[in-house]
Amino acid sequence: MQAIAIFLVVAVAFTGYYYFGVIKKMEGTPKLQETVSQDNSTETTPTTTTTTTSKNTAKNTAALQLQKLKPGILVDTLIISGPQNGEIIDKTNKVTFEFQGILPSNLKGQTITFETKVKDLDKDWQKTSSNSRTIDFPSGSKEYTFSIRARTINSVDPFPAERTFRINMSPSFGKVKIASASHSLITIQYQLKGTETTDITNWKLKGKSGEFVIPRGVELFIPGSSIPDKDIVLKQSDTVHIYSKKDPFSTNKSFRPNKCFGYLNDYYKTSTGYSFSKICPRINRDEVCYFSKGCQSAILALESCTPKDYSKNLAVTFDSTCQSYADNYISRYLNYDGCTGYYSKDKDFLKNYWDIYAGYDIVCKCNDTLYLYDQNGFLVDKYEIKVY
Repeated sequence: MQAIAIFLVVAVAFTGYYYFGVIKKMEGTPKLQETVSQDNSTETTPTTTTTTTSKNTAKNTAALQLQKLKPGILVDTLIISGPQNGEIIDKTNKVTFEFQGILPSNLKGQTITFETKVKDLDKDWQKTSSNSRTIDFPSGSKEYTFSIRARTINSVDPFPAERTFRINMSPSFGKVKIASASHSLITIQYQLKGTETTDITNWKLKGKSGEFVIPRGVELFIPGSSIPDKDIVLKQSDTVHIYSKKDPFSTNKSFRPNKCFGYLNDYYKTSTGYSFSKICPRINRDEVCYFSKGCQSAILALESCTPKDYSKNLAVTFDSTCQSYADNYISRYLNYDGCTGYYSKDKDFLKNYWDIYAGYDIVCKCNDTLYLYDQNGFLVDKYEIKVY
């Protein structure tokens, strides 16, 4: 019985020595200072942690490797402003990130530089000593990831801070611009050279006072006709005029003016707002050389594209052949239908702009931003309006 008691005392003593010895040894082991790359807008001071997440474990291993190379040199990275994870940017293609590096308190004063990279945009890390980077993204809808890592002369943050976001910009961004805007007229210009075209049908202009959807239109305007509308497609150097007033022809159609529009004032018996010079074919001299000089002068005067009253011109009224020629020329060419029939195949027949009549004003009588969106709702351009 005595032997058993002695054995128990020895066992308890040995266990206590081993337990308290291990505790003392652990207390004497230096703890590793850990820093984790931040991705929020609040600065945090590096602290000791016992959390055993997968990222912390990986970071701990990387930190140990760095300490083996340059003992005690650690640097952390913090994004302090810029698009958030999952954010959709649809008002601009220009994005700015601001960031900073963090060092443990015993290493304050070390010089920190940065390396940034945008996936699918930068081929390699971009070095900078600045605390910000502004990026102009290309047009289109695409997801991007921005990465930033801080570094000192001896170390680099092995786990860069990151933000993933989407840029939703129209493929026409940078190609189609709002050139000017007022209460009476908004002008849109197509600025791309070459053969590329852009369909702007169902695009939307939006401001504080309302919005306007660009309709379809007709290229060849024929009064009273039922020509079906077609999509408005812009070509090289084309311009679009969007008026706040109503259509002067009361047709509710958008159209491309042409070089025969000068005759429309005669057709509508009023001013349409178009004062283009009239055009008409030159008269073949060989066809009139057999007429009298008086008749020739009267017929050649028609090249001014203005009908004449020949009732008191005896050289015409007394010559039925001369009268017939003049009447035929007037009826065939000195009107809108005749002009378009003769010239519509010319390359310069159509003007290089479209006229669209909204019938109301979408420009605010205040400081405003006018936005132009394509048919998918992606931003094409914006225009700042300053009233005061």
